Amino acid sequence: MACSDVFRLAFFTGALAETNDYQEYIDFAQRGGYSAEALTAFDKGVEAGLMGTDANVEAHKKLRAKLAAEVEQDKKTAAADAANALKKPNGVAMVNLGYSLVGQGQFDKGIELLEKGIAKGLPKRPEDARLHLAIAQVLAGQTDKAKQTFATVSGSGGMDDLVRYWLLAIRKP
Repeated sequence: MACSDVFRLAFFTGALAETNDYQEYIDFAQRGGYSAEALTAFDKGVEAGLMGTDANVEAHKKLRAKLAAEVEQDKKTAAADAANALKKPNGVAMVNLGYSLVGQGQFDKGIELLEKGIAKGLPKRPEDARLHLAIAQVLAGQTDKAKQTFATVSGSGGMDDLVRYWLLAIRKP
């Protein structure tokens, strides 16, 4: 489990309440290669009045422009990236590209790549990939599938707690 996974849950539940929260989430997402996710968080931070309104307005404008450019580049190279990912000996590249596509709103393609990557095998931390698949399913509105996937996720370092919190977050009243 990574800090970005905690931020994803906080973002999903609306718990990010300070500029620094958004900045950290954006930074984690961008460094992880998920520029579309970072751009979405940035735009929500602007909507909340927490980004682009303080003394850092110029830096925020530059960051948004950089994120938007990265997202456009990701879209341009998505097909080639997918072809290359399929050639890899394990599913890591497919999982990463799949979650990137989810961030772009391409849920079906992203979930398909996540599933294929997990099935192909991951040399390290497959529970992280299953967690990301479940989150992708939540974001795609596939709550029942997400619950089933969350049930396959277990691990140390707070993973079990994070799964429990996600399950609480998606409960219907």
